[in-house]
Amino acid sequence: MIMIAKEHELTKEDYELAESRGIDKKTLYARFYVHYWNKDEAMTRPVRRHSKSPWRAKCKELGIVDVLTYDNCLRYGWDEEKAATTPAMTREEIAKQNRDRQRKYPAWVYEEVEKNEIPIRTFQSRVSKQGWTMEEACTLPVGTHLVDYYRNRVKELESKSS
Repeated sequence: MIMIAKEHELTKEDYELAESRGIDKKTLYARFYVHYWNKDEAMTRPVRRHSKSPWRAKCKELGIVDVLTYDNCLRYGWDEEKAATTPAMTREEIAKQNRDRQRKYPAWVYEEVEKNEIPIRTFQSRVSKQGWTMEEACTLPVGTHLVDYYRNRVKELESKSS
């Protein structure tokens, strides 16, 4: 009787082959049956080993960063010292960073708009529809027409120069 290898289950030979490649039985089982990897990848992809760096031990000592965060930082390309000594951001800091990234205009614009009590919609309309510069749109009071503003500025400058 000829045995046909089944792709949907692991055989004793599969476990032996994976073991020879440095993948233990528990890892192979989890990859195949729990995480639904295909058989070839589950048996061939090397197991990711954690670094034996002194910084990894240091981050445990200092308690600034947990080891999982440290490992993720390394995966994102941080150097070991920075990953071990940079504290994790709080939820509020992450929210602020995301909010700042999504903003269309620089932070100083929003500060000026708030300081001058200009509604954000008015600011946006001035810039996008009326063609004002960001500085004009966030500093000139509501109800000011740009043409009138510059006409008055020219008169002021002419009276100062004469």
